[in-house]
Amino acid sequence: MLVGGGYGALVFGGAVSLLHVLHNRLEGVRDALAIWGFFALLWGVAAAGATAIGLLVHRVIARDRSRRAGDPGAALSPGLAWGLSLFHIAFFVPFVIYGRTYDEAAFAGPPRTASGMLALLAAAGVVVAAAVCLLSGPIARWLTSLAARGALRRAALTAVAASAVINVAAAVVFAVLPDAAAPAPSSFRPLRAPDRAGKKLVLVGLDGADWRVLRPLAERGETPTLARLMKEGAWGPLRSLPGYNSAAIWASIFTGKAPHQHQVLDFYRTRLPGTTGPGIFSVHRTFFIEIADLLAKQHLVSRRTVDRSFLRARPLWEILDDLGARVGVVDGYQISVPARPLETAGGFFFSYALNPVSRQPGFDPNAIAPDRLPLLIQPPEALRFYVPHAALPDFDWQAATLLDVLVAQEQPEFINIYAHQPDAVQHDRWKWFEPELFLRVDPADVERWGDAIPERYRAIDRFLAALIARLDPGTTLMVVSDHGHSPTLIDRLYSQHRHGPPGIVLLWGDAVKPGLELGDAGVLDVTPTVLHLLGYPQAADMPGRVLREAFEASSAAAAAPRTIESYDAFGAARFIGSAGPDLSAEEIERLRALGYL
Repeated sequence: MLVGGGYGALVFGGAVSLLHVLHNRLEGVRDALAIWGFFALLWGVAAAGATAIGLLVHRVIARDRSRRAGDPGAALSPGLAWGLSLFHIAFFVPFVIYGRTYDEAAFAGPPRTASGMLALLAAAGVVVAAAVCLLSGPIARWLTSLAARGALRRAALTAVAASAVINVAAAVVFAVLPDAAAPAPSSFRPLRAPDRAGKKLVLVGLDGADWRVLRPLAERGETPTLARLMKEGAWGPLRSLPGYNSAAIWASIFTGKAPHQHQVLDFYRTRLPGTTGPGIFSVHRTFFIEIADLLAKQHLVSRRTVDRSFLRARPLWEILDDLGARVGVVDGYQISVPARPLETAGGFFFSYALNPVSRQPGFDPNAIAPDRLPLLIQPPEALRFYVPHAALPDFDWQAATLLDVLVAQEQPEFINIYAHQPDAVQHDRWKWFEPELFLRVDPADVERWGDAIPERYRAIDRFLAALIARLDPGTTLMVVSDHGHSPTLIDRLYSQHRHGPPGIVLLWGDAVKPGLELGDAGVLDVTPTVLHLLGYPQAADMPGRVLREAFEASSAAAAAPRTIESYDAFGAARFIGSAGPDLSAEEIERLRALGYL
């Protein structure tokens, strides 16, 4: 058990710890040592437990007590091999098959049935398990030979020292390297009002919207508004960021920066025992995300969900507000918490924090505490437009609120609305949307839930029709999603997107070429394109580009974009406070309800 536990602590614990140091660009030596110790203990205990089971299995199978009694080392190798095999299988087989989507399992095209997908996953699991068993034997024999020569203790101490030094060295390197997220200098100043006259844009963010669902609906006439926008505008797939979840991707969409620049890498940070920093973002698919949920219930780790204070870049609405443009925000995902006090009059800001608030039983918006209201809505008097829907998806309050504001006051130059749909319904209902791809599907459930996903797209279509009717002439409409979806057979959710299936992008307005299918657009192109359409330069520290091919050659939008170094150093990042532990607890429960935890 000690040998197996040490192996798990050093090989897996040390490696997983180093991945987290690199992923988070961790700069604190103390924190690097703390997470190294935490992961060493975590994986050491797991390996020790597997080794104990392996030794027990070997004892039952071998039944060779006399040989074990005469030569303990002779029995160690096969028993340890059993334990390491169990440990490696428990780590690598789920890593290979859990959450694997139909798109990822494709060799000559995705499987067409659940049985075909199950066969592929089973084959992959068998191959991985066989490879693990073949490798575990030599590893066990090597460890046994070290023990027989009396060299195991020296080797273990050397490995411990090397593992700790590597983790600490990585933290020291990050501490002395220049800050990758530091803003570049900028001498840019706001353009004169005549340069911006008449330029208005509405950005509609639909989490998880996928052309594979939307396009057939449009072709069948079930989403006539979206079909019209496709015919009259430019549209196509929007390249996502594989390996990242929605929190990181939407931060990239709203800032134009890559995740390593804006430093929002997950839904929340996890604070480990002994650490002093704000916590770490989990490396994707290391199984720590699931383990952290269990540890948090035992109060062994704490978590805090992302808010604006975590962001190391400036979102669109802050840039434009500081440039003197009126902005309207109805939910900007987690980085819109808390609501931003607006510098330019005539705008409005409804924070993402209103989502958990509005679902409270018997919620009365007028009863929001005066000290909490500015964290949720800016200016506070905009509360009169807020239309909560306690029993309905977030999209309903977002849509109703924006439409009410547009009736009551002048349209700002820039409007952003984000909806967590259709992502949530696709994760939860895909099993009945494509029942042939899942096992043991009840026809009664198909009848009940099979139309849930199409109906959410129809609701979005109806909202877009109402929105267009309220927009000022000359407004450009941009509809984007952070990723698409693909069904998965073995997962807590019925669809997944970790491999980064493309989302959607749709541009509609006077300057947009009608009926153009875009072929090369990515999530990092959204912010540069928005800035360009509103008459502002793109920034050199934004990796994306302006989607100029979408615009008529005779329009001003087709002109080459101007460029400045950065917007991050211009103006001031004005936000008050942070989400705090109360909202973090609410958001953790929301993520758990959606199946992310």
